[in-house]
Amino acid sequence: MINRTLVILVTLLATVAMQAADKVGLVLSGGGAKGVAHVGVIKALEDNDIPIDYVAGTSMGSIVGSLYCCGWTPDSMLNMMTSKDFLDWSSGTINKNNLSFVSTPDPTPEWGKISFGSDNTNIANQVLPKSLIDPTPMNIEFLKLFTPYTKACDGNFDQLFVPFRCVFSDVYKKHKVVCRKGSLGESVRGSMSFPLVYRSIMVDSILAFDGGIYDNFPVDVMREDFHPDFIIGVSVSKPDGKPNVNNMYSELEDLIIQNNDYSLDPELGIKIQVPVTNFGVLSFDQAQEIYNIGYQTGLQWVDSIKSRLKARRPLVEVNERRARFAEKVPEITFSSVSTPGVTGKDRDYLVSVFMSRERKTGSLTMNDVEDSYYNVISQGDVSELLPEANGDELVLKANIKQPWRASAGGWLSTGVGSYIYAGLGYHSLKKNSVDALLSLWGGQSYIAVQLNGRIRLNSYNPSYIALEGVASKKKYYDNLPFFFSTKNIESFVSNVNFVRVAYEIGHGRSALFKLSAAFGEEYKVKMAKGKFEYEYNTLGQKTFAETGRRFYASLSGMRMESKNPIEGRESPVSEAIWRGKLDVLWNNYYSVNQNFNIGALLQGGISIGKRFSDVKTDLMTSNSFIPLESMDNCYVPELRGDDFVAIGAIPIWKLFQRIQLRGDAYAYTKFRDSSQWHTPFSKTEFLGRVSLVGTLPFASIAVFSSYSTALRGWNFGVNIGWFIPTPKL
Repeated sequence: MINRTLVILVTLLATVAMQAADKVGLVLSGGGAKGVAHVGVIKALEDNDIPIDYVAGTSMGSIVGSLYCCGWTPDSMLNMMTSKDFLDWSSGTINKNNLSFVSTPDPTPEWGKISFGSDNTNIANQVLPKSLIDPTPMNIEFLKLFTPYTKACDGNFDQLFVPFRCVFSDVYKKHKVVCRKGSLGESVRGSMSFPLVYRSIMVDSILAFDGGIYDNFPVDVMREDFHPDFIIGVSVSKPDGKPNVNNMYSELEDLIIQNNDYSLDPELGIKIQVPVTNFGVLSFDQAQEIYNIGYQTGLQWVDSIKSRLKARRPLVEVNERRARFAEKVPEITFSSVSTPGVTGKDRDYLVSVFMSRERKTGSLTMNDVEDSYYNVISQGDVSELLPEANGDELVLKANIKQPWRASAGGWLSTGVGSYIYAGLGYHSLKKNSVDALLSLWGGQSYIAVQLNGRIRLNSYNPSYIALEGVASKKKYYDNLPFFFSTKNIESFVSNVNFVRVAYEIGHGRSALFKLSAAFGEEYKVKMAKGKFEYEYNTLGQKTFAETGRRFYASLSGMRMESKNPIEGRESPVSEAIWRGKLDVLWNNYYSVNQNFNIGALLQGGISIGKRFSDVKTDLMTSNSFIPLESMDNCYVPELRGDDFVAIGAIPIWKLFQRIQLRGDAYAYTKFRDSSQWHTPFSKTEFLGRVSLVGTLPFASIAVFSSYSTALRGWNFGVNIGWFIPTPKL
C-alpha cells in the first residue's frame, strides 16, 4: 500500500514539474540556403534533450520551422534538402520524369516564341521572366507537402506537433503579417517569396512577399504570441554590410531586406550565430556542408543553454509525441475542382483534365492531382498553374496563354545543313482541346512545310488523335562540304510528301503507345504504311542530352511502289513490294560523379519482305544511321539498311553548369544489303566526334571535330541552334 502511494506521489510531482518547466521558444531567421543550418542546430538541441515548445520563423526559417512543427525529424529534413527533388524545385528545374510525354508537343527548332490573341498582349511580359526561379515544380510540391498537415491541425497552427508562427510582408501597406492560421503551405510559401527570385502569391487577398523584408528574425512575434520563458534564436544572416558586387543575390538581399536587426536581449535567452554567411542564397547544392556547420555550432552552445535552462525532454519522449501526431495526419483526397478567374471553355478544359481521374476512382488522390497538374503543364497552354486546397475542394488558379503563338529559330552550321525555322500555332482549350501548328523550314539544302494538329480526348490516361501533313525537299551530297564549297560535289534531291493520322495514349508519365497510318511518297516511291510504336523518353533536352533515358520500339508494315530503270529496257519498270520492319533503340545516360556522365546507345532493326531491284531506291527507303547532325545531308550507302545493329558510347565532362566536353563513338554493321545477307560484323563502320557544347536558354552552340570510316575523312565545324527536321514517313 505504501509503495503504491509513493508511486502515485512521484508521478504527480513529475507531472507538476513538467507543467512548471520552462517553455522554450525557437526563433529561426531567413537566409535562403544558409537556413539549412537551422536543421543542424535543431539536431544538436534534440540530441541533448533541450526542449522546443514553440517555433517562429521567416523565409527559409519558416520552411525548416514548419517542417519541424509538422513532426519531421532533423534527419528527415536533411534527407529532403539534399535530395535531387528538393534541388529541382528550389532552383525551378522541372524534372523531365514528371512531365507527361504524350501531352508534350513535339519539339521544334524554335529559339523563342510569343503568344497573342484577342486580349492586349504585352510582349515584354512574355520575354522577361516574372521571377528568376520557375515556380512550376514548387507549386505542386507545396500542395503535396503541407496540405495534410493543414488538415491535421484544422488550419490552427497552435494544433501542430509544435505551435508555429511565420511572417510574410505586405509591401503595399509596408508591414509584416503574422500567420497563425489558414493554409500552412500558402503561409510558408508567402514567407519565402523573395522578390525577383521566387514568384509571390496571394495569401488571404494579400500579395505576399518574403517576410524578411520587414522582420527577418521574428523574436518579437515569439514573445507576443507565445510568451516563452526562454528563447533560443538562430541567425544565419548578418546585419547590414558592404554588398558583394560580384554576387547578384547578395546585392538583392542587401537591397530588399529593410530590418536587419538580429539581436536578442540576453535576459530573454541565447542567440546562436551560425557562421554560414559566406554561402549564397541559392547554394542548396551545398546543403550537407551547411547542415554540418549548423550542427557543430549548435553543439558548441549546448552547455551554455543547459546552464540557464533546467527543462529537459528526452528524445524518446519527443519521438513518441511525433508518432502520435503522425497518426492524426490524413491522406488527402478531393471531391471537386474550382477555377476562380477562369471561365468558359478554359474552365471546362481544366476541370475535364483533373476530373477525368475522379470519374474512375470516385475521388482525386494527391497522385491524381500531380499527374493531372503535369499533364496540363506539359501541353504548354498555361503560363502558370497554382493548385491550392480548400477543404475537399481543389482550387486551380491559372493564367491561360493567348490562343495564337508565333515562333522562330533554326540550325546554323558551317556545313550545308543550315536552315531557319518559323512556326505559327493555335490552341483552343475545351473538354476536347485542339492544338494546331504550321511550321516552315528553309535553307541551302533543305526546304519543308509541316501542318499538324491534335485533338485531346477526354480519357483517364491522356490520349490524342493526331493529324500530320509534310512536304519536304532535301539535297544529299556524297561528302561533307562546307556551305560555300558545294559546286563540284555530286548531289541529288529527295522529296518526301505524306499525310498521317495517329492515335496516341500515355502510359505513365514518361511513355506512350502510338498507332498510325500514313500515305505518301519518299524518293519517287509511293508508300502506304501502318505502324505501332512504343516510346519511353526522359532525355534532358532537345539535343546534346546528358541525362535521362529513351527506349523506342516500332513494328511497321508497308506497301511500296516504284518505277525503276532496268538495264536493257527503254522505259522504267514498275515494282510493288511489301515489307515489314521491327526497329529498336535504347539510349541511356548514367551519372558517374558530379562532373562526369556517360551515355550508352544500342540500336537495331530487322525486316522481312522483298527489296527493290534498284539499289539506290532500296537504300533510300531504308533506315539510315546518322547519329551526327553534320552528316544528315550525306548519302552514305554504308550506313543505310533495315537489317543492322549499332552501338555507341557518349562520355560527357561537365566543365561548367552550361558547358560540356562531349565525345561520341559509334560502331555500325549491316546484316544485309538489298537482298544479299552478310555475316554479322564482317563489315563494320565507325563514327566519332569530339564537341565542346554550350547550352543557352534558347539554343545550343557546338564546336566539333568528327570522323567517319564510311566517308574516309575528318570534318570540322560549328553549329548553333537545334537540329530538328520534319519527321520521316
